[in-house]
Formats: sequence, structure tokens, C-alpha cells
Amino acid sequence: EDDGEESESPLGQALTRLRKSAGPAYALALETLHTVVTNIRAHPDEPKFRRLRLNNAVIKTRIRQLDGGPECLMALGFRQEGEVGDA
Repeated sequence: EDDGEESESPLGQALTRLRKSAGPAYALALETLHTVVTNIRAHPDEPKFRRLRLNNAVIKTRIRQLDGGPECLMALGFRQEGEVGDA
């Protein structure tokens, strides 16, 4: 059975992967991603909202450690650069 993932956007594919793997943690991951995007939209000229510390406990446990989480960040435009702890 084809679940349509091939035609989804990269973000849609990442969210589907996250939803399937995260179980009850999905809602909190989605809420955290929403907060990140909302902050960027509300403060587009403030660099602190456009950067994430990869070792930040909230980002690490709610997004990065989940299958599909890092892909969600990449699909939203985040790229790892500079120090290992920054994205």
C-alpha cells in the first residue's frame, strides 16, 4: 500500500516519519517545532531566534533524539554550521 509519502514535501515526509516513530512524544515535538517557527516569524531580524544550540536539552530531547526530528529541522531550513553545538 502506498501511503503517499513520495509526493510529500521534505517537511511533510519528515513530520510523517516523526509521527510514526515518536508515539506520545510527537505532540510535544510538534509544539516545540511550532514555537521555533513562531519565534522566527515574530522576530525575523533577531539572529538568536534563527539559531538553535544542538546541545540545548529541550531541542535535544524533544526533537533531535527522535527519528525524523533532525530532518524536520533541516526541512525548515536549519543547517549545521560552525561549532558542533550550533545549527
